[in-house]
Amino acid sequence: MRRQGFTLIELSIVLVIIGLLVGGVMVGQSLIRASEMRSVITEINQYKSVFYAFRDKFNALPGDMRNAENFWGEIDPDPETCRTTLGTGTQTCNGDGNGKITGYPGGGTEVFRVWQHISNAQLLPVIYTGVTGPDSAHYDGELGKNIPASRISGTGYSIYYWGIQGVDFPNGQSWAVVYPGVQVIFPGIDYGNAIIFGQYVNNSFTTGATLTPNEAHSIDIKFDDGFAGKGKVTPFTNDFRDTNCTTTSDNSAEYDGSYDAIGCSLLFITGF
Repeated sequence: MRRQGFTLIELSIVLVIIGLLVGGVMVGQSLIRASEMRSVITEINQYKSVFYAFRDKFNALPGDMRNAENFWGEIDPDPETCRTTLGTGTQTCNGDGNGKITGYPGGGTEVFRVWQHISNAQLLPVIYTGVTGPDSAHYDGELGKNIPASRISGTGYSIYYWGIQGVDFPNGQSWAVVYPGVQVIFPGIDYGNAIIFGQYVNNSFTTGATLTPNEAHSIDIKFDDGFAGKGKVTPFTNDFRDTNCTTTSDNSAEYDGSYDAIGCSLLFITGF
């Protein structure tokens, strides 16, 4: 018995079906990514709102709050011990009250206590530990445990006092000098206590690149002016990981729209 092969029409139908399936997958991925970008915008707005609500309620910044123990109980009066000690219930540690959310040394664990204070105030539904992660490094973050996780897998948020680059550091230094491996963010801008969105990088907060330049630009333009080197939203240029987030590393920088791979993390100036 002779076997009959597929006709050209049948093969054409199969190819069309395959094409439709591939196209559907690509469209689905694009829709998922667009939804993730919208979630970042929602999350940033939420965190900015709860910071303002906390400040209005307690007349202090979370993490930096000088009398937090009066409200939620004391773990240990020694900042060095408090840095790695997990309290019971809402127990926490005071900040130094200088208006700057900083890490150890200097501010104890303000970079982690900030989220615990907010959750203690019932402004966020997630309970955060307030202490460093299992490595006990100064900035050992754990997404969803001591810093918030984003809907985008492997990314999250941290907050830190960045000040004015080239001004608020010894001898006009930048973060690229003070903390080797952390690329300088744009000089002359008063970042203050800024929210950083990206992948967690050991000892470098959530500064790891997680967006393409075009994605970063789309978020920037919804919050600010769409320019990389100025305004209330700026990227870490991440030159030690990827040189393709921005066109330059000075204040004239724009997002490098010709580069379609991951290259950017974002910093949001909060105004407090």
